[in-house]
Amino acid sequence: MHSPRCWAFVIAAALVAASCGWAEDTVSVEGATDIAAGWRDRYPVSMTGAPQGRPVMLSASVGPRRLHDIGTPRLVQPDQHNQTPRPYIYGCGITWGNWLGLDTEAAKRFDRVSMDRIKEMGGTNVPANFAWIDIEPRPGEFHWEYVDHQVEEARKRGLEIFAYTGLTPDWALPPEAPKTPGIGYRFPPDGKYADDFSRFFETLARRYRGRVKYYEFWNEPNGCSWINDNCANGHMAHTYVPWLKRWYTAMKAGDPDCVLAVGGLDYHSGVKEGWKYVEDIYKHGGGPYFDAVAIHPYGKPLHWKAIKDTYRVLVRHGDGHKRLWLNEYGWNTRDERKKADYLHEVLSKLASPEYHMVFQANYLVITDLPDTRDDTGHDYGLCSRDRKAGTITPRASYEAFRDLPKAWQSASKSENPTPEALRGDVPAGMMLWFAAPGVDPGEPGDDQGPPRAIRREFVRKTAANVGTFGIGWGDTQREAPTDAGDGFDFTRVRPSEETLKQKFVICNLHFFGNPWAEEFRFSDIPRYNRHLENWAEAACRYAREQFGVTIFATGGNERDLVAPDTYKPHYPDWHFFYMDPIKAIHRGMKRAHPDNKLMIGNLCYSDRDHIGALYCADAKDHFEILAIHAYGPRGCHLDMEQVIESRQEMVYRGDEDIPIVLTEGWSCFPLPESIDRDPIWRKSGREYTPQEIEHYRQTVLDGWRNLITPRPGEYDPAWVGGARYFVLNDHWGGRGWAKRAKPDYDENGKLKGFHLDGYWIGTSDPEYVNPFLRPWGLIDINGRAKGDTIEAFPPYIPKHRFSITLSETLPTVGYDPRHEERTCPEVAAGTTYHATLEFTNLEDAPLRQCHFRVSEKSGADFPGGYAFAWANGVLDVFTDSSATRKVRARRTGPELPATIAPGETVRTRYEVTFSPELARLRDDGKRERIRPYADLYFVWNRRPYHTDAWLPRVAVRSEKPDKKERTDP
Repeated sequence: MHSPRCWAFVIAAALVAASCGWAEDTVSVEGATDIAAGWRDRYPVSMTGAPQGRPVMLSASVGPRRLHDIGTPRLVQPDQHNQTPRPYIYGCGITWGNWLGLDTEAAKRFDRVSMDRIKEMGGTNVPANFAWIDIEPRPGEFHWEYVDHQVEEARKRGLEIFAYTGLTPDWALPPEAPKTPGIGYRFPPDGKYADDFSRFFETLARRYRGRVKYYEFWNEPNGCSWINDNCANGHMAHTYVPWLKRWYTAMKAGDPDCVLAVGGLDYHSGVKEGWKYVEDIYKHGGGPYFDAVAIHPYGKPLHWKAIKDTYRVLVRHGDGHKRLWLNEYGWNTRDERKKADYLHEVLSKLASPEYHMVFQANYLVITDLPDTRDDTGHDYGLCSRDRKAGTITPRASYEAFRDLPKAWQSASKSENPTPEALRGDVPAGMMLWFAAPGVDPGEPGDDQGPPRAIRREFVRKTAANVGTFGIGWGDTQREAPTDAGDGFDFTRVRPSEETLKQKFVICNLHFFGNPWAEEFRFSDIPRYNRHLENWAEAACRYAREQFGVTIFATGGNERDLVAPDTYKPHYPDWHFFYMDPIKAIHRGMKRAHPDNKLMIGNLCYSDRDHIGALYCADAKDHFEILAIHAYGPRGCHLDMEQVIESRQEMVYRGDEDIPIVLTEGWSCFPLPESIDRDPIWRKSGREYTPQEIEHYRQTVLDGWRNLITPRPGEYDPAWVGGARYFVLNDHWGGRGWAKRAKPDYDENGKLKGFHLDGYWIGTSDPEYVNPFLRPWGLIDINGRAKGDTIEAFPPYIPKHRFSITLSETLPTVGYDPRHEERTCPEVAAGTTYHATLEFTNLEDAPLRQCHFRVSEKSGADFPGGYAFAWANGVLDVFTDSSATRKVRARRTGPELPATIAPGETVRTRYEVTFSPELARLRDDGKRERIRPYADLYFVWNRRPYHTDAWLPRVAVRSEKPDKKERTDP
């Protein structure tokens, strides 16, 4: 076969790195601005085995997902425990013998000596070069010998292979590629050769299945190796992604277990922000088509920011479980002592938990690059060589690599297992339970989940204390009343023994769909309500006398979403339609026993307007418990503002004694983007990643912390009488929707949404009503727990005190022109306000890796997703650029420590300003309001936690501040 002859690109890459000031004692070439032309001129093409100007990686890759804006993470030192061994950070590249112009047998002997040296110095992995142009130089003609040699010799020495793949053969190049043989390697194939491309890479993966696991696609596609001959291809991801998809699909077809990386991304003067290329890969649909990201962080000693920036993209896209390969780094210097010092610093730092995201690192090369003279030359190599004699002599840098203690050799995963999750206390009188949807597999029904027996077993492990059962009007009064009697039959109402032994039991009164009553539901509303009231009295009396039930619930689910044509012209709006039958049920329930309590609501939207609407429909004195669904924006998992507004409206209506119950809203919504955008959920489940499991844990932690934490002047936990976590288990949803849903189109034939059982579902997605897996639960569809969160439900929240207060006294203003009673504090845009933050650790153990922040919540902040990454004991917190924040804070007091000792109190001060953008009126005429927060992310008991303190929710007026008050946060 033809030799790879692609090493010339490595020189180009190193020289580009040097031009950025990241390499030392660099060798200059003519025309540094046209570096590619320089090496093409020096190494002309030859089809007989002489050097040929084509790039190849000296290693491979692993990786990332989404980014709003690269901020500055504060990476703190983690606990010294819980470190996962990462042996592949001790890799080294090889100057292959055929690159040196040696004949085949001499080249192989030289390669064996190179691998022996790498093994002797404690190296763990080497590259292999699977260039398509060399393996299939002509259609259907394959040359595997030299590639087989690389693989087998590495395997004999226990060296893992990270293989480079790429380089289009001349015969498959598109017409626009340069016609000079060997130069067109920059180009992907012509589209008409797409099948040949896929066939080759499937064959490659199948051939080495079980022998080679790690591959990367192309080399520096954002730099000097993709289409444009200018070493600045950072804008070309849209052309790379289609071929990445084909490559990934073909490789996985040949070996489903292989790990596939985006090609080694360059960071040099032309592509200083190499992470943007990864972001563009996501933008153009490439996110599901790589398992890792390889980068080339050349620097003095390393371009550390490139590592963090690239990984940050992965975390933002929910792919923090993917890893980075640093498959090229090194230093072009004659100063062996400096090279040795750099190696010691880099490898020691990479081995620390701070760089847990680095799975593999590959020093550029064991001997100098191919064009360096054996006798007088000296560049990146750790060894000198004599190509004629086939010998390799260690230098001081080699000895430094060899003598460095290798962290992975002594590390053990079992030394410090993850501590057992702790359960918190449930406040006296608080109801706590789960939604656990799904019929048993094989049974008819819209939702199917794990078997009921499994669900019940998991619930038994928790502190849930509520049992529920239902009584249906249509089931217990099958015929219309006659002179002979009402015909009630409650004998089939049989709640389980397990339900009845719970501390609280709720009976759901289902009155929808009674066939005989539906005939006059709208034609004779008084008659309908009269019969409904009588049934409710009988049902509530039976439930109380037979089972001791005192709490009843009714009204259906999220009836504020009902389509208007369901109730018009019989009722003017949804709240009248909703409350009219409830008033009848309440009268009947109270006749059964005056101490009975009725829970209504279950509203999708729970602001003051929606709660007020219920009162407008005569809710006053017709309920004793208000149920809401407080789903939050990306950031909360439980929107406490809805709880607060619901309470405010009830206080205004004189119902301050009525408790609020969250029947939905405390949940795993929203999902990490890695799940949310994964099409596999339309077909089947998949294994959850550690990062995704941490997301579920954080939704439980943050929701519970919010519910039980007093917020002086803002929120009192006593307002909440209960909460139902939504949901216990993953389940297949909407199995009957497709048959019942009626699509609605606009005048252009575009789908507007579906009418379903009286509800309106606005969507342009025709697949929305088809079955899909709802991966929202704490256990999966197969009945397996996602981590240990379910057994520690509700979770223990580390004890602490946390506050942030403004020094200024704020005026109170109205924010809703229709309701003068609705007021809030007001601030002026641009004015500087002074805040004091205080935090006390009330635990008997330190809080570590503490990271404080003051701002508003944003879409990137939701726990377990993109606000932080947690892996191998390291808490990596990400922040958006302050330019994207509507509330900006600048710390003016002491820096807060990364570790807070037991009983320790820390304090600092901030200057806070509000953006003029917040002063705009909303479309409905209301003033926008915003709440600033102080957030703390920390590690306790070797697990990550989040907590926050609240500033007032304020309206912002547009006002230019005095000069002396102006600040630049």
